[in-house]
Amino acid sequence: VSRLGNIIDALLRLSRGGKIEYQCRPCDLQSLVRRVVESMSAGLYDADATVSLGELPPCCGDETALEQLFANLIGNALKYRDSSRPSTIEVGAVAEQSISGEATGTYYVRDNGLGIPIAHQEKIFQAFKRAHPNVASGEGMGLAIVRRIVERHGGSVRVESKVGQGSTFFVTLPILASEFAVESRESDALQGETKHGRRTNGDFVGGRR
Repeated sequence: VSRLGNIIDALLRLSRGGKIEYQCRPCDLQSLVRRVVESMSAGLYDADATVSLGELPPCCGDETALEQLFANLIGNALKYRDSSRPSTIEVGAVAEQSISGEATGTYYVRDNGLGIPIAHQEKIFQAFKRAHPNVASGEGMGLAIVRRIVERHGGSVRVESKVGQGSTFFVTLPILASEFAVESRESDALQGETKHGRRTNGDFVGGRR
């Protein structure tokens, strides 16, 4: 009964991601991701994980939905870490122009975790599909929600991964508000207070050093 309840909740979250109206406007991703990391700082500290934050150019999108997107990606990196070594998570951006010539920004979340077998790298974006079902709890909805959010912004998401070395998730988002229609606003982004996160003048954001 408990598992069925979790599945129903996960389906509702995925459904909301495709129906609720977005409020798309210029978004300061640097501050947004920093807030996400600080809200997760207690879990990062307990897992002895480190998050570094590179320069993230602004994009256009629904702020609440993008918070959920990065929370899911960083949360997955933490969930599927390799316990044999200290966990490191890096969030940054790469210079990349879309084939169509539209103004886009490409951002990434990189980890040194368990990695994803090639046969599972496309399946993990489908609902209820997980590469490591026995490692951590969950219903396999996080990356399906990530893809739904990205696609509704007119962007794309992909992964590069090697088993035993880690994974890098790349998310491409529009830079100009005119690039996509105002669509949906997710109302249940992660929120939380910082308990163990620390700031420095460098790129370290949360967890342990």
